[in-house]
Amino acid sequence: MNVVATVCDLSAVNLKVFKILGATSTAPFFNFCGQEIVSILDPPHLLKCTRNLLIKHDIEVTSDFQCNEKPVKGTVKWSHIEAFYQLDKTNPNLVYAPQLTDNHLHPNCQQKMRVKLAAQVFSHSVTTGMLMKIAQNELPAEAHVTATFVQKFDELFDAVNADSPDLRRGKKYSTNLNKKTPHLALFRNMREFISNMKYIGSKSNPPSQEGWIHTLNAIERLWKNLQAIGIKSLPTRRLNQDPLENCFGCIRYSCGSNNSPTINQFIAGIKTAIISNLKHSGHKKNCEDDTAIISNNLSNFLTPNISPIVKSPTLQFDDTKEMENLLFDAVEAVEQGTSESQACGYVCGFIFKKLRHSNCQDCRKAFLSDTQEIIHRFTNFKEYDPAQNSLNYVGKDMVTCVEMMANIINKYLKANAYRIEVKINIFSALECVDFSFLKKCIHHLVLNENHLKVSTFFIITKRYCVLRNRDMDDEEKKKTLERKMRILKNK
Repeated sequence: MNVVATVCDLSAVNLKVFKILGATSTAPFFNFCGQEIVSILDPPHLLKCTRNLLIKHDIEVTSDFQCNEKPVKGTVKWSHIEAFYQLDKTNPNLVYAPQLTDNHLHPNCQQKMRVKLAAQVFSHSVTTGMLMKIAQNELPAEAHVTATFVQKFDELFDAVNADSPDLRRGKKYSTNLNKKTPHLALFRNMREFISNMKYIGSKSNPPSQEGWIHTLNAIERLWKNLQAIGIKSLPTRRLNQDPLENCFGCIRYSCGSNNSPTINQFIAGIKTAIISNLKHSGHKKNCEDDTAIISNNLSNFLTPNISPIVKSPTLQFDDTKEMENLLFDAVEAVEQGTSESQACGYVCGFIFKKLRHSNCQDCRKAFLSDTQEIIHRFTNFKEYDPAQNSLNYVGKDMVTCVEMMANIINKYLKANAYRIEVKINIFSALECVDFSFLKKCIHHLVLNENHLKVSTFFIITKRYCVLRNRDMDDEEKKKTLERKMRILKNK
């Protein structure tokens, strides 16, 4: 094994070791037995620290605005992200940033340790959603600085967490580092951006600020060293602690509630983890699945017995006046270009992309719009490169159709989600929806109509379940708090 780099987090012990070995942010390496070892700080840990500091402090940064050919300083505020979330979640069916929850905006001590929550805040969806709310005058213009900040760290985390030789979903930094990729230019720009960041109210620069600069210099140094020995591509996803943390998660799972196992218990735990093929790492693990594997697969899998489903009579959902009201709401939303219809327009583009015959010219005439309209503003913001127009801009008829189906599905689920054969009953209710715009392609008419129904059903049902689970979770937390308060009062 030829060791070329080490990875660790920002703990005081690790930073002291770096100091003893002579590794600094400007020269992030040390020599061991005549070989250069690059020292890298864990990028996911740095992202968590940045999010946690933003919750606590506003950040003064140099924005992308120009005045008299000079950059203008602005203030990044967590309150801008909170305001966006409160506005976004009022949409009845579809939202700009569906991943965001109260846990993202108000994390407790344990949630502040979860990288996933930080990465979903610093995301392209949040950036474009905030820009859309600013364009609609629902957020102040000063929130543009916060949206830009979110975008910069989204791109930075893509660049230091890439594990693909090709572009993923069009994100230019979410690919392996090589001679042709723009990673190094991004690293140079972000080093300058991060070094000029000022945490308002903080007496000194936090360690993570210097840590980012250290890591970017280290990755650049490592890439230079790897090129010298003939390596042509570097998956930056390998430069973090996820495999180690996932392994420890498996061992922790095997030890049950014992958070401080002895040496013998730790050995027994790792043996159990190996036998189970590192399958169990807990329900709320902190890291994504890595692609690391063990040499032998010792797992035994059992085929589950599936009980037959008992059928019940189908339900009818045929209130004509109620259908007319739902249709009116859908048409009005599309005509006014509301946040709901903007999000629906983007989702419709995704639905069209999943068509197996999306290259059919008649289908394209049925689904797509020749010109960009008011319902396409959010889709335009979602473009990674606005000059290319790589996303699908669908027509008003499709958006109205999907919005109408979404209204019907939501209405049905609120009253009958507990019943069986939900899909059959909903599909029966969707017969009243107007699919006449699909007649432009007679050959794929049935396939297109079924694709629209199935796609909308799964998207809206998933969204309904997410929101319902959040509500039940909040209710359970409230009951738990009330129970604890009663116990304390009795004492």
